[in-house]
Amino acid sequence: MFNDLIDKIQIGLDRFRFDYLSPTTSTPRASLIFSRFFWENPAWENVGSGRMQKEAFKCLCSLGYTTSFAGQEDRWYPKHIWSSDIIVSLAPPFSKFPKKVPGITCLYTCNTHVVVKNRRLMEAEKVWNLQPENRVDSTIFLSAYEKADYLLIAENDQGIANFTSHGVSREKIYRYNNAVDSDVWVPSTEKRNKFTFVCWSSELGLRKGLPVLVKAWKRWYQGQDAELIIIGMPTRSTEIIFNNQKNGEVFPGLHIQLKFYPTWHKPLIDLIGSSHVAVLPTLEDAQPSSLLEMTSCGLAVITTHESGVNFDPDFCYYVHPNNVESLVNALEFWYQKRDEVADCGNIARRYILDNHSWKIFRDRFSAIIAEIMR
Repeated sequence: MFNDLIDKIQIGLDRFRFDYLSPTTSTPRASLIFSRFFWENPAWENVGSGRMQKEAFKCLCSLGYTTSFAGQEDRWYPKHIWSSDIIVSLAPPFSKFPKKVPGITCLYTCNTHVVVKNRRLMEAEKVWNLQPENRVDSTIFLSAYEKADYLLIAENDQGIANFTSHGVSREKIYRYNNAVDSDVWVPSTEKRNKFTFVCWSSELGLRKGLPVLVKAWKRWYQGQDAELIIIGMPTRSTEIIFNNQKNGEVFPGLHIQLKFYPTWHKPLIDLIGSSHVAVLPTLEDAQPSSLLEMTSCGLAVITTHESGVNFDPDFCYYVHPNNVESLVNALEFWYQKRDEVADCGNIARRYILDNHSWKIFRDRFSAIIAEIMR
């Protein structure tokens, strides 16, 4: 109790210092509220959300704003954060702002609509008899959708429709593309001897469609000259599905490598680049970095419309989420086209360069902010 009191007093002193003793400036001010963990951790600052927040911060500065950073993890925000001319933030901080803020607020959604997200996960939990995974408190996100002046969304048309069909005005939505380091995630000069499907995700589990992928593989694989490699961080789902194994061939033709990989781990990039087809049957996403990374390595793709990407059918076979038969058909489709898959991979690589580079992200983000603030 005494420590809690001291903590509250310290917070009060900090608020006074930031709200009343901080210098003021006549230049326009911006606040970016994202992940302090990524911001302060060099191992994560250049990948996924870490890179995105870094690029967004640079864009705000280049537009002439005196820009401040805060973390969504922070317990409270000083006045110079919430009184900025524009605030770009994730959802949780909206509940920590005053009831009224003087500037424009932009919400980075970063995932599909929360009601749709939770519903899909609950349905999958029942289908696969797995424990709840990745569900979030919908009230926090629904409140943020309501309070934000604008929503920044990386989604295809289906993903945008999830928001508009749940009451978000289309006029509030600005669409952008997530991006990938295409000079890091590059094709390999050598391909694996076996026709290789690869599933890569920083966190493997129910949300990324792991149970349906494993079942579809076991149904499709009958000794073909093919293999499936699943790579990423273990979860409760992987412990159950793979009986606590983390490495090796767990089912005929199916190999796993479950561990934490450092940023831009070259052996990992080489392995993905030497494969033939990327597989990510995710249940809900918003252009996930791992899918863009695999595609940037010049692979043909199997994924769901729920991934949020808008890939061309020239290199992408879309499957229904949680649908084993659909995924079996996709595996067979690319296996039958294995003599053409290299050309499809080249088209995939070109698509990434034309639509998902960081320059494209910077140009679009800057254009959005400029239009909003006009």
